[in-house]
Amino acid sequence: MQDKMTDKIKMVVCDMDGTLLRSDLSVSKLSLEAIDYLRKKKIIFTVATGRPDQLMKEYVDLLGLNDFFIMYNGTVVGNPFLNDRLYEKHLNTKEVLEIVRFLEKEKILYMVYTLDRIISKPHFRAKYFLDRNNNLSERQKSVIEDIEDLESQLKNHVVNKILVIEPDYEKFVMIKDKYEKKENLTVVMSQSTFLDINPSGTSKGKALSILADYYNIKSDEILVFGDQENDISMFEYAKYSVAMSNATKKVKDLAYDITFTNDDDGFARWVMSNI
Repeated sequence: MQDKMTDKIKMVVCDMDGTLLRSDLSVSKLSLEAIDYLRKKKIIFTVATGRPDQLMKEYVDLLGLNDFFIMYNGTVVGNPFLNDRLYEKHLNTKEVLEIVRFLEKEKILYMVYTLDRIISKPHFRAKYFLDRNNNLSERQKSVIEDIEDLESQLKNHVVNKILVIEPDYEKFVMIKDKYEKKENLTVVMSQSTFLDINPSGTSKGKALSILADYYNIKSDEILVFGDQENDISMFEYAKYSVAMSNATKKVKDLAYDITFTNDDDGFARWVMSNI
């Protein structure tokens, strides 16, 4: 590093999957120690993730996330266990239904994310989190509901994000191209086979600016960690950014520095060595 950041950084913001979380979705002991280390230095630690409320519940207590943080790629600045939202946007219900009909026609897997449930047809991703519930407390469990009549199911819920899961590269690009052209949508890649469809004008970077204002912190006092396309807007907003070794080339090219992989405690090792 070119300089020591001890006196500059007031907030550290970390992506979850592929960054803070290991491949088995655990948080290492060293990472927890690094988070505690930051807080002892009076530096705010928080997260910015594409995950919805339901898939963040198991980490809130573990990571000590008692205030607002960024979810759904910036569509929400909130907390699963707080009634208020600092910021929230949602997709138009008619648009959601049109997208789902198209995905059904093309036999593409998807999950519909709302505040208090994930609505999904049974498939490997939904099953993974339902199985994961077996080892979680009631407070931590995610609510996953089978799609029966989506239009009726959405009458009492707003959708913050649709996750599209498509391993076939040509199909993936086709979906990305189709929905990127829509002015009322924001589309980003969160993993190599995951495409996130969010409301227009949303991003982790914009949400980070809202969170920074909440804490009265400037962009040059923020350090962010990330690995994927949906982290780029944060890298552009914050002065300091660190990419994981497992990050995409575009993310690495934008980063202030590069650390080890998420499975090799890259976040913790960088924090302990540089702050």
